[in-house]
Amino acid sequence: MHWLFQPFSRDNLVTRAIRVKESCLSRFGKGYLKIQGITIGEQMTAAAIDLTGVWAGHYAQRDRSHAIHADLVQTGHLLTGVMRDHDTKVENSLFESAAEAGLPPGADEQIALRLRELYPEDRHAPIRRAMSLPSTSLLMGHVQTSTVYFLKSYQGDHFSGYRIGERRIGVTIAGHSVHYRGQINDAGTEIQGEWRIDPVAQMSRRTEGAFLLRRIASKEGDGADQRIG
Repeated sequence: MHWLFQPFSRDNLVTRAIRVKESCLSRFGKGYLKIQGITIGEQMTAAAIDLTGVWAGHYAQRDRSHAIHADLVQTGHLLTGVMRDHDTKVENSLFESAAEAGLPPGADEQIALRLRELYPEDRHAPIRRAMSLPSTSLLMGHVQTSTVYFLKSYQGDHFSGYRIGERRIGVTIAGHSVHYRGQINDAGTEIQGEWRIDPVAQMSRRTEGAFLLRRIASKEGDGADQRIG
């Protein structure tokens, strides 16, 4: 899958970062800046590379890659930005979803039987595993030497469950968040690491995987309009 990105000026990036910071502070207060036990503004080892710019890449989940695109602004150690997910709706068969989740053989048939019992009026409708995400999320984090951390906060509702015909059955989570932590390469052109979703009331298990971001435009807008596969 390929995506074509347009250049972003530094003024646009700075404006986006200010809006992200103001939005996070208005929603969560100053305590939001205390990330992973480190308060922004405390003495930290200097970051050697400015990450301000446009980045593109993917995150991996259950052996599938999902394209992401981020506008990052680094101010000192503070990192803010906006991320867009390109795969916002995912569906697959009950067999595929059961296999990906590591469920025993026949689990897909048991799920289908239970759903048919709960919704007999839809007994002839196809059943699909379904997930949807908002396309836009806000980023807030920090840079310490070659390590990057940011919290990705989706701006909207996240749905996970099943679709029977036109009916959706599952869990809707508002304010869904994902933790990202990675390492910057020596050239400052790649960030590679791990993402995780901590357990919440609706999800009892921790979910995690890998991610990769590549710089496609610097803060001056160099190198835009590149295709990332």
